[in-house]
Amino acid sequence: MLNLEGVDAKIGRASESLRSLESDIRCFHEDCKLRIVRELQQGTHVIDSRPPELLIDYSVRAGEIAYNLRSALDQVVWQLVSANGKSPGRWNEFPIFLEEAKYSKGAKSKLRGLSRRHRELIADLQPFRSHDGVGPHLWMLHSICNIDKHRHLNVVNVHSFTSAHVEGDVDPELTLAQRRG
Repeated sequence: MLNLEGVDAKIGRASESLRSLESDIRCFHEDCKLRIVRELQQGTHVIDSRPPELLIDYSVRAGEIAYNLRSALDQVVWQLVSANGKSPGRWNEFPIFLEEAKYSKGAKSKLRGLSRRHRELIADLQPFRSHDGVGPHLWMLHSICNIDKHRHLNVVNVHSFTSAHVEGDVDPELTLAQRRG
């Protein structure tokens, strides 16, 4: 029998964190200070927001969301091995490969103990097979997690740059909320 309590908890946490991050980014944009970069012509200005101070915090949070989703996939494999009456081990994880040859080689140990049906289902989700379905999203998740774990933070960019028509006197610093008003 599958015990997906941990998987559900990881996905729930990732969903909750994503909603919170989206809300914080929306609030940042609403409170973001804008500055006039230059006037293109009378009444039309190029406006730029200042780089956000919380950029690193947003990036760390995005990495945590990706980690929880990736971890949920690995836990599914663990549970599938157990449900198949086998003992899962440190080698078991959800494989994600861009190339079929690498998948064929790498997935053998990662999926050791899974039923043939479950191995086939996982193979069908791979990026090399599922070009406009789940596959590209799995590859993106895999890439984001590996970059976050091994190289650097994945930058969450909330910086905006736009031109706007402003009539009357121009305050050199406005908030987005003031601009919309």
